[in-house]
Amino acid sequence: MAPKELSELTVFNRRKAHLLGQITRIRNSLEHVESPLNQVEKRAKLASLSEVKAKIDKLRTESYGVLSDEELMDFEASLDTMEVDADNLEVSLNTLLESSNVDTSELSVKNDFANYNVKLPSINLPEFFGTIYRLVAI
Repeated sequence: MAPKELSELTVFNRRKAHLLGQITRIRNSLEHVESPLNQVEKRAKLASLSEVKAKIDKLRTESYGVLSDEELMDFEASLDTMEVDADNLEVSLNTLLESSNVDTSELSVKNDFANYNVKLPSINLPEFFGTIYRLVAI
C-alpha cells in the first residue's frame, strides 16, 4: 500500500507543531523545574531558542511560495504568535542570565563586629601536671 501524499499545508503544520513543541519544552523547563538552572543550562536553552527562531523564519519564507492566500493568512498568524512566545522566552532567559551575573565587587559586606557584645561561657580545661600516669589516673 503506497503512502498517502500529504498536502503542503499539512507538512507545514506538522513542522510548525514541532517548533511549537520545542518552545513549550523550553518554557516548561523554566517554569516547572525542581532545581534552578545553572548558567550553562540557561545558555543552552537560549541557543536552542535562537535555532527555533531561525527555523520559524525559514518556515515562513518557504510557506510564501507554496500556500494559497487564505492558508497563508492563518499560517502567518500562528507563526507570529510563536515568534512572540519565543521572544518572551528569550527575554526571560536573558534576564535570568543577567540576574545571576551579579558583580560581587559591588556588594558591600559590613564587617563591623564592635556592636555585637556576646559573652561566651568559660570552659574548664583539664590541667597537665607533667606525667602521663597522673593524666591517665584522673
